[in-house]
Amino acid sequence: VSRGETLKTSLLGTGFPFRVREYLYGYIELFKLLFNQCRGIRRAGAAVIDLAYVAAGRLDGFFELYLKPWDMAAGALLVEEAGGVVSDMVGASDFLESGHIIAANPHIYDNILTAARSVFEAEELKGLGTGFRPLR
Repeated sequence: VSRGETLKTSLLGTGFPFRVREYLYGYIELFKLLFNQCRGIRRAGAAVIDLAYVAAGRLDGFFELYLKPWDMAAGALLVEEAGGVVSDMVGASDFLESGHIIAANPHIYDNILTAARSVFEAEELKGLGTGFRPLR
């Protein structure tokens, strides 16, 4: 993984939740929040490529919603083996079940997780069927 220490200097990867358009609002809010805090956000088109880039240090972090387990499993293992951190949007390790993933180097992981929590705990998003399990 990369050694970038701040979100401000980090390059992130993402993908768009194209299968579940009604949940796009929360994703757009998270995208805006992170876009304003990082160096840039890229979209390669396949989660496994983005996760491999995080593992290789080409990207500092990655986030995406509504993925299938086969989209994440191999790439998440690469990130973890390279020393990165992988979780769902609430910091739990059940991202394969939830379909929501954050993967990053250890220095910026907490910043991405905090941004995700702030967006999806926001009052205006409660009850919109975002598909997120209740925060623990």
